[in-house]
Amino acid sequence: MMATVATSRPMRARVQTGSLDQRLLAWIPAVALAIVAVQTVGHVVDWLAFDLDVKLLDADSDICIYAWVATVSIFLAAIGFFVIDRIVPPAGLRRYLAVVLAFLSLDEMVGIHEHIGKVAEWAGFSEDAGRAIWPLVYLPLIGGAAFLLWRFAEREQAPGRRYIQGGLLFLGGAVLLEMGSTKLADGQHGRWAYELEVLVEQNLELVGWALIGLTVAAAAVRLLDRAPAASA
Repeated sequence: MMATVATSRPMRARVQTGSLDQRLLAWIPAVALAIVAVQTVGHVVDWLAFDLDVKLLDADSDICIYAWVATVSIFLAAIGFFVIDRIVPPAGLRRYLAVVLAFLSLDEMVGIHEHIGKVAEWAGFSEDAGRAIWPLVYLPLIGGAAFLLWRFAEREQAPGRRYIQGGLLFLGGAVLLEMGSTKLADGQHGRWAYELEVLVEQNLELVGWALIGLTVAAAAVRLLDRAPAASA
């Protein structure tokens, strides 16, 4: 009995160490719920209590604190693919996915895509057109990255596959809402329809990127865990 107990403890330790990627995947739903809760509560408090004057809490503001989640999540995916590519060299366009994601992380931080819409408005286009132009300009980049991420997800086991594919669907929904926000809502801050659209759009974006970033990170951890045994 004592021998059994003594040998079972190291076995449990090895299982726990080797299943870090599974523990990361298990945390993802809780992380997603926390993102939605924090952003929703913060934005609603700013809207109802401060009339959207606290820009750090305004989910529609360029300087809101929530955008950090997307920036970190996209960069996490970029780092994850960089690690994966060092262990399993990719073929074709997949080899550029880490670089594309790193650029999208930078774009999320400095708002390059937002400036494209503003340039369009400055050139005489309407606000509706400005919101619709940047997704069209970014379509090859975003579409290519989405396609490669979907293909990567197809090779992953559940729940990682569902998380990446679900994240991509969430991001697609956020882009559609961004393009049609002035049509779906009244386009004015403080109106309930517009604030509801902002919350849905921003939560879809943040959760979408978090699902992708954490899942890719888990895949990288899994490969790192197996790499020594594979090379031995």
